[in-house]
Amino acid sequence: MDTTQKTGSRKWRPLPFKIYRNIASNLPGVMLRPKLLLLDLDGTVYRGEVPVPGAAEAIRDARAAGLRVLFVTNRANRSPGIVARQLRSLGIECRKDEVITSAAATASYCAAHGGRRCHIVGERGVREAFAAQGLLSVDDGPVDWVVVSLDRRFTYPKLAKASAFILGGARFVITNSDQRITIGDDILPEAGAIAASIQTVTGVEPVVIGKPSPTLFREALRMAGCAPEEALAVGDYLGTDIAAAKAAGIPSCLMLTGVSTRADVERSTLRPDIVCEGWREFRLFPSGFA
Repeated sequence: MDTTQKTGSRKWRPLPFKIYRNIASNLPGVMLRPKLLLLDLDGTVYRGEVPVPGAAEAIRDARAAGLRVLFVTNRANRSPGIVARQLRSLGIECRKDEVITSAAATASYCAAHGGRRCHIVGERGVREAFAAQGLLSVDDGPVDWVVVSLDRRFTYPKLAKASAFILGGARFVITNSDQRITIGDDILPEAGAIAASIQTVTGVEPVVIGKPSPTLFREALRMAGCAPEEALAVGDYLGTDIAAAKAAGIPSCLMLTGVSTRADVERSTLRPDIVCEGWREFRLFPSGFA
């Protein structure tokens, strides 16, 4: 069965990396070399507490070639400092200012759109991100924003209070729309599942910051001072990483090291610019694009 997708009179198939590398220099308008790599974490750089093979070496080579690297994650409950320490423990160079969490992007969004009083349903990483932006975490009105993220102590009273603030006029924003998360051996409800309960009560649809929304990537571009076409987003999941990159106008590379498979790519309407089997293939990238 032909699993390619038709675009006009042509069929589209995601390019194997080596083919892309060989022909890119001869095609006008094809990105030859980015200035910025936007890297997903779980499933792309590591799996649990184990680095994905070749990731540390590829990231080292990218830095040596002069590319800036930012790590962009939907996970909001951990601070950039904690993430940076984890990456360094896996042999991956990282400073905390190179980690952009959905919590930090959500705080930037709220600060930019007015209102300082935020009722936060979430964990320490979210509160720290909002404090860093000079925003107030409050449990009593008036409330400008109800901010929802992963909260492993979410309760009925928290549901009732958050819903009441939204029904009273507070704006509703969520760090990410993921429905579940794996922590250790446990599969737990994520921010999207908690937000869904609040949306059911209020009838109000939240603003979503994390992937697949483009807002998280746009915040990364703003911080780096790069245009979308100057970056390359690398991730393992078509439904979040590649979807967000496309929405933000950023070229994308699907790494077949995590969630999405080549069969998923062939069935999908989402079209990554590059498909890599793994980081050892990707390591050709910085030295191969001058």
